[in-house]
Amino acid sequence: GVISRPLQHGYRAIGLLPLLSLLVAVIAALLHHFTSLPHAYTWLQPIRTLRDVVAEPNFPAAIVVVFLVGRLRLRGAWKFTLEADQETLVRRLLLRAGAGAALIATDALVFEHHTLLDAIALMVAAGVVTGPRAGQRWRILREVVVAALVFLLICYAFTVFKALVLMNRTLWDARIVALEQNVFGVQPHRVMADLGARHPDLAAWCDWAYFHFFPHMALVNVFLVGLQAPRKRIEYLGALAICYIVGGPLYWVFPGLGPSYHDPEPFRFLLDIPHGSTAPIRAWLDGNTHAVLTGKAKVLHTWGYIACMPSLHVAHEVVMLWYARRSRLAFVAAAAFTGLTIVAVMVLGWHYPTDAVAGVLVGASAIGLSHRCRASLLPRSVMPPPDPPLPPRPPLPALLSGLKRLGTLKLER
Repeated sequence: GVISRPLQHGYRAIGLLPLLSLLVAVIAALLHHFTSLPHAYTWLQPIRTLRDVVAEPNFPAAIVVVFLVGRLRLRGAWKFTLEADQETLVRRLLLRAGAGAALIATDALVFEHHTLLDAIALMVAAGVVTGPRAGQRWRILREVVVAALVFLLICYAFTVFKALVLMNRTLWDARIVALEQNVFGVQPHRVMADLGARHPDLAAWCDWAYFHFFPHMALVNVFLVGLQAPRKRIEYLGALAICYIVGGPLYWVFPGLGPSYHDPEPFRFLLDIPHGSTAPIRAWLDGNTHAVLTGKAKVLHTWGYIACMPSLHVAHEVVMLWYARRSRLAFVAAAAFTGLTIVAVMVLGWHYPTDAVAGVLVGASAIGLSHRCRASLLPRSVMPPPDPPLPPRPPLPALLSGLKRLGTLKLER
């Protein structure tokens, strides 16, 4: 007890995620140093990826819609009454309109691909979004800094583990194919490839869903912001991080290429997906992995190597679906996207069905661990106060009538 008490105090002061990220980063750094991997690493690639997500057309509009879905669920009802004198209301509207115009102008300078819909959404955001309370601003800033450092360290460690997966290893692809043949009586990866080849529209939708993985992550985070549930949001981000922390070493336990590399002939249709990202990304991953295996790599590319077992795409989608369940609208949208993603990882040849099942298990385990350690995921100094309880869900009849009547406005002259 005398020893454990200081350890427990230190653990809560530092937080589980910083401790785990430091541990895996140190292990990865040792592997990086003592193996043939190139010394150069793309440290800023995760930040550039996040910027690319934000820069996508209609992404700000999606953020505002999802935020409002969270805020509507927080209210527990679909009727809105705003009481204010007319002069005060006009002054507030003018201030918000000015802020919205400034936001739109700044956005237009920074992100060239945003649309008119995004501009409208930014104006709406200026009208409905309020900043954090004064007492929470420094805590939120510290939280962002800690979370960014954890994110960068985990991405580094995951990349090192993934880059070494196929080095001098016996691959599991043949065993996985044989197992699935025994279970299903066919080779499911070929059935899924045939499905994609016969239905080009499905293949295109799968390509779209697979490469909107990071936007989906961000939108669920925004939904939890709308719910004003900062602890639940940290728990969600913790579960995503744990998927990476656990998934990298699991790649080593079950090294594999995935269907489209192990059995490429059925997946030739991937080259024909209009404006598809799958074929060029496959070639990029193949080139990076080949360079590492032959000792010719010059730079270690974040996430950029071949591995398939378990499917961390599926693991993360399970996490996203779980934390979207607090709202019917959010859950239905997340379920549709998650379902399409699970189909996509197989149609596009990234994963076997066995990988997808393993991904579900990894995601469920990450959710459980993050929830169990929810009070100490980040340093005590940056953990927010407990989330307020959500109000009861509105009855379905009220929900349906509310969709017809988004709100009423009452002014007092």
